[in-house]
Amino acid sequence: MDRKQSSETSCSAPISDIPFPYVNHAYNLLDVQPVVSQQEEVQSEDVDELGWRCGRRIVELRVLADGLKACQLCCHPLHLIDCVGEKKFGLAHILMVKYCQVISEVKADTCITFTKPYSTEAMYIKRYSDSLCVFIKWEVFPNPNAWNRTFSCNRNSYELSVCFSDTKRSDSGSFYLIVGNIQENSTTLDVELMSCPLMVSRSTNGREDSGSYVCIAENIYSSGNKGTANATIEIDVQYPPSIQAFDTQRPVEGTTLVIPCNVTDGNPAVTSIHWTRVGYSSNHYGANYTLSTVQRSHSGTYICHARNTYYDNSRGEANQSVTVNVECK
Repeated sequence: MDRKQSSETSCSAPISDIPFPYVNHAYNLLDVQPVVSQQEEVQSEDVDELGWRCGRRIVELRVLADGLKACQLCCHPLHLIDCVGEKKFGLAHILMVKYCQVISEVKADTCITFTKPYSTEAMYIKRYSDSLCVFIKWEVFPNPNAWNRTFSCNRNSYELSVCFSDTKRSDSGSFYLIVGNIQENSTTLDVELMSCPLMVSRSTNGREDSGSYVCIAENIYSSGNKGTANATIEIDVQYPPSIQAFDTQRPVEGTTLVIPCNVTDGNPAVTSIHWTRVGYSSNHYGANYTLSTVQRSHSGTYICHARNTYYDNSRGEANQSVTVNVECK
């Protein structure tokens, strides 16, 4: 092979156009061992992000298949098309495949965590009698049918955990770590609801207190993230109507007198307006009190009554009196 020609070949060229020598890669002549036995984080400066797409590789298919079987953090299958770079160890190469990121996208607000015991036996995290997570060596097997909510199973060198978000009161329960057939540890999750009493700073509520109030509860998770919940309540302060004060009325005998009752609605709005005359039992309904032909006997005190009905069927009422002094001819 012409080394100069090979080094200048573009990795975007068709495979048939890339010169390469025929080599019999007989694996029965080699003792091939897996390059890596566990997941590791690789600094970006160690990774060739583009070169892995160029050239050819001698591949042990079993090693490649085992490596792509599942992400060790989230147990989701890996795909070669998601490769983001290549790390080289002499003649050996490691393809860096981006894992599914399911765990990093789930903002878990609760994690049930157990210290990982030193054992080669299978380990289980159970909620009551249901196995949520199974840990076999470095493999993690969640059982999504064991609990009617979304959760993730996680492990590292020191801890095993099951995590979930949007914690509810129904998530309360007992969790167990089982090693083999032996209960190694247990813990209880007790989810308490936070109360949010609404208090108005005045001893007596005024109409200006009507409006929307939002109760906000916050807590800080062990991860440092903040959890929030809120509830809105509408306050509608009810109050009676009001009546504008009257001036003394001095009609001339024989004329017509109309006395308007100027009412400002309360909450709810006014349901009735009527008039009474002090010393008399009769009522006059309507906003205006009219005397068609004023007589001196009409002198006296008149009262305008305005009422509204509250939501509990009680009443709000306003009264305003006016004095009528008839002037004689």
